[in-house]
Amino acid sequence: MSKITFRADDELIDELESLDASKSEAMREALRTYLGSARDARDTESLDDLVGQRVDAIVNRRGRTGRANGLRRA
Repeated sequence: MSKITFRADDELIDELESLDASKSEAMREALRTYLGSARDARDTESLDDLVGQRVDAIVNRRGRTGRANGLRRA
C-alpha cells in the first residue's frame, strides 16, 4: 500500500478524529466513495451524450422527412 499525505482544515481534522474508524480507514473509504462518484458521473455524462446524439439524429431525420409517423401537428 502507498502513502498519501495532504493538508486539511482544522475542522475536517476534528471531524475525522471524532470517527470510530482510524484516520487511514476513514480517508480510504472517503477516497473510494469520491472516486466512485466521479466515475459514475463520467459514465452518466457518456450515457447522456449518447442519448443526446441519438435524439438529435432522430429529430434531424424527422425534420427532413416532414411529420413524424403517427404524430399530427396542431
